[in-house]
Amino acid sequence: MKNFFVLLFFLAPVLPSAQDQTHVALLNLEPAGVSEKESATLTERLRSELVNSGAFKLIERAKMDEILQEQGLQQSGCTTDECAVEIGRLLNVQNIVPGSVGKVGNLYTVTLRMIDVETGEILLSVTEDCKCPVEDVLTTSMIKLATSIVSESRKKSVKKGKLVITTEPESVPVIIDGIEVGLTPFNRSFDYGWYKIVVGGKEYRPVNKTIEIAGPEIKEHYTLSLKGGYVGISDIRPGMKIEIDGIGVKFNGKVFVSAGRHEITFESPGFETRHDSFEMEDGQELTISAELQPRGIWLHWQVWVQNTDGAGWTADTARRFVGCNYD
Repeated sequence: MKNFFVLLFFLAPVLPSAQDQTHVALLNLEPAGVSEKESATLTERLRSELVNSGAFKLIERAKMDEILQEQGLQQSGCTTDECAVEIGRLLNVQNIVPGSVGKVGNLYTVTLRMIDVETGEILLSVTEDCKCPVEDVLTTSMIKLATSIVSESRKKSVKKGKLVITTEPESVPVIIDGIEVGLTPFNRSFDYGWYKIVVGGKEYRPVNKTIEIAGPEIKEHYTLSLKGGYVGISDIRPGMKIEIDGIGVKFNGKVFVSAGRHEITFESPGFETRHDSFEMEDGQELTISAELQPRGIWLHWQVWVQNTDGAGWTADTARRFVGCNYD
């Protein structure tokens, strides 16, 4: 029971003091091919660089040694992740950073791992090799390692949430912060924050909205309304040309047309060109007949035939259309 109260006494000063700093303990680098003195010196330089980065709240080495000694433990010989996690729990830190420094020939290699104390997960691992004097390892490699571990840690700490956008109908463009990112149904992860989204397109009235991604998943569903309608053409003849507002249109079904009044023209060889107009409203579907009048004239004639009984005459009336090609 005495040790329990002593542990609480020493843990109090090392609790996090800022929300944006992770509470971290750096273990001594395990030496392999280098002296313990060199390893300790490199560890302290790395600790200093990590503190100067401002990214972490590091527990002081003396405080670590004091707490571990109180529990009958020491850093030396702690070479497994399980051991490192146990030390991290005793130190009441969020992450623990064990590592090693070795030398093979003229090559120094330093490896660091950052481990989540609560879950035991290895959050990141960085390595720096240097074929150089040990002085350069101290003044250059330690700085590079600190920079790498801060950079990778920040990447890991950025919270992301999934944005799911569905629409009725589907296959509608999605624009986020001015960039088209896909079609609905849309599903992608984004960093936490505010985003301006536009859902819509040529055929549908756009939905403009600013949303905040601040959770594991944000779902948005929109029922879109047409900003026009669809027109279909019946009685299309082979080779027929159709223009809407002076623009040629090929009909393999229905064509979307914006709301408002439009001019439509039908042309086909041997037929009179037809000019017409129609009014389109939002969400409307129209079918327009492409029936045309043939070019030509009707010939009418009468033939008088005497009755078989010889008493009088009977008129036989007939007509025939004669097509004309004026082209």
